[in-house]
Amino acid sequence: MATFCKRGKRWLARVRRDGQETSKTFPTKIEAQAWASIIESELVRGVYQDRSEAERVSLADLIDQYLVKITPTKKGEASERNRLLAMRRHPIAALKVAAISGMVMVRYRDERLKTVKPDTINRELSLLHHVFEVARKEWGVGIPVNPLSMVRRPRNAPGRERRLLPGEETRLLAALEVIERRADGT
Repeated sequence: MATFCKRGKRWLARVRRDGQETSKTFPTKIEAQAWASIIESELVRGVYQDRSEAERVSLADLIDQYLVKITPTKKGEASERNRLLAMRRHPIAALKVAAISGMVMVRYRDERLKTVKPDTINRELSLLHHVFEVARKEWGVGIPVNPLSMVRRPRNAPGRERRLLPGEETRLLAALEVIERRADGT
């Protein structure tokens, strides 16, 4: 059941059902009623998920928490930390988590592709995907769907195949011989 109350110039909408309660303020009563009907519908269907945390927390906040709780447990901690700190400086990090959609992430991907290789983008997107998954599953941030789950990843560059140029084999073997002599102490 939804109730509406005027608070100054804004309207507070409060929805209660089966022991669950949520509220939000709006500039007009019509907006409050529209929001309340959506929430009531979700509660009736059993698909309601509290989004208040996602509307309050920014991506930078999630990255900070991930840096403290998750990154230190990983083998590649140093490189992951650097990657996360770089992403934290990007303007996308200032967005609230609820505002980050698949389209926002597609624009991020396309913008980054202008300056870095596809392999770098794939690493960044995989890391951000894991940040969102941990936030959803372990930290209770109300993100219904991971915004990166629908984002197409760019193709990785093909691996390199290099053959020795004439004379390189001789120089490599000579350098190896010098290293072996130093190791033997001769």
